[in-house]
Amino acid sequence: AISGKLGYGSETTLAGRKQGTITELPNAGSVVDCGATVYKVDAKPVPLFCGTIPLYRPVGPGMDKGPDVKMVEENLKRFGYGSGLGTPDDKFTAATEAAIKKMQKALGLDQTGTINPGDVIITAGAFRISTVTGQLGGQGAGDLLKYTGVNRGVVVQLKSDQRDLANVGAKVTIVAGGKSVTGTITKIEEAPPDSNPIPGQSSDTKFNVSISVDDPARITAGDGTSVDVSFTANNHENVLAVPVGALVALAEGGYALEL
Repeated sequence: AISGKLGYGSETTLAGRKQGTITELPNAGSVVDCGATVYKVDAKPVPLFCGTIPLYRPVGPGMDKGPDVKMVEENLKRFGYGSGLGTPDDKFTAATEAAIKKMQKALGLDQTGTINPGDVIITAGAFRISTVTGQLGGQGAGDLLKYTGVNRGVVVQLKSDQRDLANVGAKVTIVAGGKSVTGTITKIEEAPPDSNPIPGQSSDTKFNVSISVDDPARITAGDGTSVDVSFTANNHENVLAVPVGALVALAEGGYALEL
């Protein structure tokens, strides 16, 4: 078993791209859902869009087709602004513009019909804020906060020679506070280098393994509690395991199994 920490998984830094002055920030520990306001710049909300494609250009009238258009349309429909859009696709239409203006009106923004890259924050899904790094009065374009997943989990750090123990989707066993539960590996990423390395000692590459708890209600230990995580190195089927006392040595050599 390898020691890990109970919490909400590894942190990811979130940076804003909206030019202006930060006038409102969220609180550490809060959960931001898709469609909610992440922070405000010049007293105007910057909402969360959920998707896997960052906005790399303004999404507005006259633009070429692209997957960013489809992502914007999917979010507009999810938040209730795209009743006239039909099925989201990669083509910007008058219906797309109308949906954007509807959202802008609801948020108290200028109704331009265009979403610029800094107007929204994009992540793969809802997140939990672990640390707020931005400052009120600071610049809106820059690091704002660090976030994790919304569900409690475990983070284990593996050395390079242990890396083969972990694979995304694999099951593990977690022992916390005397209770044993199963977990699923959700993410594996290379850990940042040690900020204070020991002189003359080579730095070994390490990996942070994020694990979700299959039944979070069974874990009552507090955040930061050390837990033991057991990985399955090898799996062999159709193998018979018996107590040593059930084996009887044979005179001609070998063993027999006594039932």
